[in-house]
Amino acid sequence: MKNNHALLTLVIPIFLLSTIISCKKSAPATPLTVSSSTAAHGGGGGTVNIQGTGFAAIANDQVTINGVAATVTQASSTQLTFTVPVRAGSGPITVTVNGVKVNGPNFIYDTVWSVSTFAGGTQGSADGTGAAAQFNYPGGLCIDGSGNLYVTESAGNRVRKITPAGVVTTLAGGTKGTADGQGAAAAFNEPFAICIDPTGTLFVADAGSKSIRKISASGVVTTLVSPSPGFSFGFPDGMCADGQGNLFVTDQYLDIVARVDANNGGTPTIFAGTSSYPADKDGTGTGAELAFPAGICMDAQKNMYVAELNQNIRKITPAGVVTTISGIVNPYYLCMDARQRLFVSGFGGTWVSEISAAGTISQIAGGNGPGSANGIGSAASFSQVAGIAVDAAGDLYVADGGNNSIRKISWQ
Repeated sequence: MKNNHALLTLVIPIFLLSTIISCKKSAPATPLTVSSSTAAHGGGGGTVNIQGTGFAAIANDQVTINGVAATVTQASSTQLTFTVPVRAGSGPITVTVNGVKVNGPNFIYDTVWSVSTFAGGTQGSADGTGAAAQFNYPGGLCIDGSGNLYVTESAGNRVRKITPAGVVTTLAGGTKGTADGQGAAAAFNEPFAICIDPTGTLFVADAGSKSIRKISASGVVTTLVSPSPGFSFGFPDGMCADGQGNLFVTDQYLDIVARVDANNGGTPTIFAGTSSYPADKDGTGTGAELAFPAGICMDAQKNMYVAELNQNIRKITPAGVVTTISGIVNPYYLCMDARQRLFVSGFGGTWVSEISAAGTISQIAGGNGPGSANGIGSAASFSQVAGIAVDAAGDLYVADGGNNSIRKISWQ
């Protein structure tokens, strides 16, 4: 027993000593800091060095930009070298070593926008995949949660569906008129804007008939709003849905944004602006004035953004408060991504621009005259761009009316 007691007396201090030594080895010799970076901006695949203290071996160093993991390629106690992850976006450089995390400087991600033809390219009505499909002046555009696109054709008087694989089918219409019905039995009269609600129901601004049409997931078309003695649209052009049964419709001729309660008969009321004359006046509800409102979109907080053909972007809160947030030449349709960036297509134009959350305007594609060229940024060309939509990955789709095609603008 004495020998066993003596052995335990000897082993326990040795174990405690080894544990203390082990803990001291895993703890950083110096505090973890990030003091500087060799690059304040760059694109995906670029190399960046950051300086600081407390870095460890490559296996124990983790670096992210804007929350996206980067690949560490070299490491010393005072410098890390990493590769910028593709599609990281702008945000802080964060370093984690052995569970300890610190934020470094902000990194500005230089986005490259590449334009390709997603579907179509010739005038006609043929269904098909990619370039085998045809369009007849595509205008309005929206996207569902599964990445399917829905496109209106103002000259073809139909609504098309495009899967993420580029398969184009005709959902409804094909003749000029106002008839309700399923699929080809329905008729449209110059359909422009289109939007979708969370149930998968589509709504179309049928400008020629001054009406709002409703399309079920199976392609059954009904008329939600038609001209009446109480209210008649002049030229319904843009439209968005709030997910709670309300549609908001811009009218170029009346210079208003109308609210339509799709759950209760579809009676329109003026939400913002006045039908007296076009003007730019901030205010609330009918106390504000709009000038040729066209495209409209909505953010996650239910704020709306309206493109006015007289060169302004207006913001409208859920309470109807209208303010002017930016000036831009001939904006037409617009959409917003998850990072609160607005993307705007030019009225009858050849360009697509971005308006950052800070209000900075930059042209991302086209702008050098009409054409159909694919390419990066200004090397690409469009002809009479109209509807624009953004998918969950942040890629854009544009209805290119003059080229009878749907173009995809991918970022990296």
